[in-house]
Amino acid sequence: WREGWSYLSFSYFLGSSFEFMGLFFLALKVHTTKSVAGISAQSMALFVISLVARVLTTIVYEGYLPVDRSGDRLVQIMDSGSLMCAMYLLYAAQKLFVHTYQEEDDTMPIGPIVASSFFASYFIRGVLNRNWIFDAIWAFSLDIEVFQLMPQLFMMMKIGGTVDTATTHFVVNIVASCFGRFIFWIWAIPGCKELSTPEGYAWDMALGGKFIL
Repeated sequence: WREGWSYLSFSYFLGSSFEFMGLFFLALKVHTTKSVAGISAQSMALFVISLVARVLTTIVYEGYLPVDRSGDRLVQIMDSGSLMCAMYLLYAAQKLFVHTYQEEDDTMPIGPIVASSFFASYFIRGVLNRNWIFDAIWAFSLDIEVFQLMPQLFMMMKIGGTVDTATTHFVVNIVASCFGRFIFWIWAIPGCKELSTPEGYAWDMALGGKFIL
């Protein structure tokens, strides 16, 4: 598909790497300063939910992974590392350094996001795993991923945008990770017979392809 552009499949791995770097350096900052000030536990909860669903899917099936070598183990390693960092940050906000957690500013509810994403994943999903349960789990992960930064941005807005450099770098890295995966799917979906037509026209994409983009 699109001869000469196959290197774009590596952008998925780059996306996972950016996400890991964002979470890792934020976790390192929290561990060093013993403070979770400016960090949204609601966002971390969404990261954990999304990453658990994604890692669970990609360990069992390869339908949503790039076919280059990065899709064999590297992507799963990066995502697993991101999951561990997000779990640590959530634990730090709720237990370790709860006295520094700005709960009064982290007020965006995530229950409706999780419930609506779970409901939507049953009806709108891709078919690349050829198993509706794991296709739905991956779709649920993607639905949550769309919203996972919103509580963090909402919290930053409530505190007047005065956040430290580490939190800003975290947000930038997460945006870069989404951009990397977006580049991958822009390249991959038109050549995927399960999600598009043989001609690769955007307006003829299957619902699953449009959903992913």
